[in-house]
Amino acid sequence: MRTITKLIPAAVAALMVISMTSVFASAEGDGEWDGEIIFEKDTGEDIMNTLAGVTAVPGGYIAVGSSIDLNNWTSTAFIVKFNNDGELAWESTFDDDDCELTGVTAVSGGAVAVGRMAANAWIMKLATNGSIEWKKEYTGAEERYLFADVAAVGDGVVAVGSAGNTAVCGAIVVRYDAAGNVEWDKDIGDDKNYRLDAVGVISDRIFAAGTHWAFVGPDTGSFLVKLDDNDDGRIIWKKESDRTGLFSGIAEVSGGIIITAADKSEGYDKAALLKFDHDGILVWEEGLGDDRESVFYGMTIVSDGIIAVGTYKTDRSDPIMFPVIVKYKNDGTLEWENTFDIGIAGVFRGIAVSPAGIVVVGMSVDESFSISAAAMLFPGDDTGTTVIPVSGITGIPSTATVGTLTLNGTVAPADATNKTITWAVKSAGTTGASVAGNVLTTTAAGTVTVTATVAGGTDAGTAYTQDFTITVSGSQGPKTGDGDGDNGISVLIVALIAVAAIAVIAAVLLVRRG
Repeated sequence: MRTITKLIPAAVAALMVISMTSVFASAEGDGEWDGEIIFEKDTGEDIMNTLAGVTAVPGGYIAVGSSIDLNNWTSTAFIVKFNNDGELAWESTFDDDDCELTGVTAVSGGAVAVGRMAANAWIMKLATNGSIEWKKEYTGAEERYLFADVAAVGDGVVAVGSAGNTAVCGAIVVRYDAAGNVEWDKDIGDDKNYRLDAVGVISDRIFAAGTHWAFVGPDTGSFLVKLDDNDDGRIIWKKESDRTGLFSGIAEVSGGIIITAADKSEGYDKAALLKFDHDGILVWEEGLGDDRESVFYGMTIVSDGIIAVGTYKTDRSDPIMFPVIVKYKNDGTLEWENTFDIGIAGVFRGIAVSPAGIVVVGMSVDESFSISAAAMLFPGDDTGTTVIPVSGITGIPSTATVGTLTLNGTVAPADATNKTITWAVKSAGTTGASVAGNVLTTTAAGTVTVTATVAGGTDAGTAYTQDFTITVSGSQGPKTGDGDGDNGISVLIVALIAVAAIAVIAAVLLVRRG
């Protein structure tokens, strides 16, 4: 997700006119969504409020946003929690100097939000009751740092963004453990400026997408990078293209990943939904099917497809933007589109799904040019999709002996929507551990950590992960040979001695009988 201050210039925002109530009562298209506003924040006509992201947590949703003073472009961040019935549970506002929040992801026990505080990247862990468990800044030698997006991975999170100054901008990837300690960080960039806008995790592999541009000249484009979480963020591959535009979300689907974007290759923004395989090869690309100026800012995965949200213009020369919700099938076929073009305007920035339905967050502007953050609950979608999240995995022993161990984990609750576990070795230590399917193989004593992943286990677009540490004892039995022939020779000598002994005994017996 992008920094909020770059989304809507003040001149454009001043022209946006919206009645949020009529937006959701007047949806057009085949989806026929109906719902209700569950949150609005209006702090004055000189303030632009927006909700930038939302994630489903047990019992409801947590959304993050910012209030921007249009006179001096300074920001104040806020976080809201509402339950599955759409009731506001709590709201927290931060008094830190010039801060904003741009992304949020569910983790065990709550959520982690990211953004910036003054010139430093900002990250915090929130409990579901609104208390802050930890809050930290990330900075270094550059002048300005920003975290744009965050995703859960293993027992922690990975945040992506940018760090730079007036001349150079580099993409950053930072891995945190559950306590907010940096485990590793990575600066991605060489002869170009780089910025990362979106991140997603599949098992222990991290996929991030962003934009690059040359220090001098017209060379601009985008890039997709894959990193290995088990190897301190080692870059497995990085692929660049001349596609320009905004990348706003990454999620796992069968056979690869989905990325939402705004493609500028034709000179204006066109909403794009891209599917890549695990090697970064483009499988298919879809959009809104016309020449409207449009952007996808977020998406969620449901059982039979993808639902994306964003904004569009009816006329590219008109600065007013309107909200849009689009449903695609798993093969990229456009199934339905709900647009709002009855004299109102707004932006949908994020979407999340839970057993209660689907929440969409964004911003609106009323007739007095008061720009409000808004959240909307659709109680169920047209697919009837519900997701019961995984609360934990049990049944994995803490000790084992050298050899093979079958990892028969039990997913709780029993009625969780997704319960298929995939296994990966996070840290082999001295054990020489490897895993195939659900069989862990070790060759020496030591400690091994394995990660269990349930795709769609937290919500439809977010995997559930849990680590298990296993202490391995004992050693493998004696080998029949170790490659240098010693054991084979020893066996041969023993056999010859045995044959000679038998011959001697036989000779003695013959003599006695004679």
